[in-house]
Amino acid sequence: MKNILFVSHSVELNGAELMLLQTLKNIDREKFRLFLAAPGKGPLLEEAGRAGVWTFAVPMKWWLTEKSRVWRQPFSWALNRGGVRRISRIIGENRIDAVMTNSSACFGGALAARRAGVPHVWFIHEILDGPRPLLHYFFGRRRLVKFIHGHSARVIVNSLASRRAFDGLDRVSVVYNGVEIPGVPETAAGGPVPAPGAVREPGAPVLGIIGKVRPEKGQKEAVRILELVRRSFPGARLVVVGDVKDRRYFRRLQDLVGGLGLRDAVVFAGYRRDVARVLGPVDVLLVTSTIESFGRAAVEAMAMGKIVVAADSGGLREIIRHGQNGLLAPSADPEAMARAVVTALEDPELARSISEGASRTARERFSLKKQIEGIERILEECVGR
Repeated sequence: MKNILFVSHSVELNGAELMLLQTLKNIDREKFRLFLAAPGKGPLLEEAGRAGVWTFAVPMKWWLTEKSRVWRQPFSWALNRGGVRRISRIIGENRIDAVMTNSSACFGGALAARRAGVPHVWFIHEILDGPRPLLHYFFGRRRLVKFIHGHSARVIVNSLASRRAFDGLDRVSVVYNGVEIPGVPETAAGGPVPAPGAVREPGAPVLGIIGKVRPEKGQKEAVRILELVRRSFPGARLVVVGDVKDRRYFRRLQDLVGGLGLRDAVVFAGYRRDVARVLGPVDVLLVTSTIESFGRAAVEAMAMGKIVVAADSGGLREIIRHGQNGLLAPSADPEAMARAVVTALEDPELARSISEGASRTARERFSLKKQIEGIERILEECVGR
């Protein structure tokens, strides 16, 4: 049995962290003994501990930032030296055979693994190239990619879109995030489960959007899409699911909802773990992100046979085949996405075909089993080396 230390950049339970938690819960415990270090106490450590994972709170700041805060990075790096030493001790005291870091925002696991002389695997969930990457490095993108690759026995990326930053480099593997495929939908026996505050009217479609409430996730565009859809379906509603990460943006979003006269049509549901329950009444899931390396919410909705209308960008292009298992529209174009929504709602045969294609795609390409097998294989190869 090999001892594997996972290092997380966050203790929240959003896309990358949920992928990590699923891995910890489902990886083969006859092959691996699992340890997890994260920058403080929180839901991720609590859930991992309940799953039998040895957990450690190691305070560290993010090593990468938004572009406007790049100047702060050297100060954070200096503060993080204690965290690197702490992870190094964890490696030695627990005879760790390999370290896996989850996200480019955390360098601590890679630096500690090098100090301890054990293999390091880096799982990248972000698009690091292109005109608008979310995270920036003080020394620039090329140096960041070189650092990640140079400090890793293997680099895992969650899509071909994330892979592009590492073009020309070896030891880089794509492992798509997987989701648990529901057997019988939760809503099948008792009818749809309403989202908080939402009252479904006969013939009134419900749109949904899931993700942190911040500009790049596109909640503002989703509200404008609702406004346009209501010209064809006056009773249409929108459920916004996600933790508020940008208060100023949230206030502007609420002002927009009020200014458009949509206060009774938009529900802010906050952060929710029960995604399947929230998706129950949703007819169409909107994915309006300006930058999306994968699209976990899209796959979760597809697994339930929901219609996904997504921006044609990033990893979403690898998930959705337009007209077959979902609909794609130009990135951040509310009018085009609204037209796609109306097209699906007005054509029951198209909606049925897309629903079947969506659930089939989720089962065949994005099952949790495939994700776990991919990670296990890479860990075994690295430890074997």
